[in-house]
Amino acid sequence: MRIQRLAACLHRRAVRRFHVSRVTNQRLECFADVDSSWEWLKNPTNARLQRFLKLERTYLANQLAKPKFRKVERMFNLELRNRLLRENYSVPECIGKFEYYMRQAPRDNFPVYYRRCRDATKTSTKGAEQVVLNQNVEPLLNYEFHIFAV
Repeated sequence: MRIQRLAACLHRRAVRRFHVSRVTNQRLECFADVDSSWEWLKNPTNARLQRFLKLERTYLANQLAKPKFRKVERMFNLELRNRLLRENYSVPECIGKFEYYMRQAPRDNFPVYYRRCRDATKTSTKGAEQVVLNQNVEPLLNYEFHIFAV
C-alpha cells in the first residue's frame, strides 16, 4: 500500500514536471502554426520522453495491479465472452443448381464457405455439402502452379 502511494506521488510530480509548457502564452495565427511546447514528444530518442514513458508505464502497472481493477477486468471479460456468438451462419443463396452459404465456428478466425446441390424435387433431402473456401487452414508450403491452355 505504501509503495502504491509513493508511486502515485512520484507520478503526480513527474506529470506536473513534464506537462508544464515552457511556452505559456503562445498565440497560433493560422492552422499551419506549430505549438513548440509539444515538440519534445515527437523525437522517440529524447531522454526526457523516455523518462516520461517509463514513469507512465510504472504508474499504469501499479494501477492495473490493484484488486479493484482486477475485479472489473474479470467482469468485463465475462460480459464480452457472453456476448460473442457461439456459431455464425448465413442464409443459403441459390446460384444455378447449388446453394452457397457460410458458417463460422466459435474458435475459427474466418468463415468457411460451403455449397450443396439443390434437390430439384424440393424434398428435404439435400446433397452433401462441399467446402468451397476454408481460410482457416494453413496453405501448403510447396506452391505448384499448373497452367492449362483452353
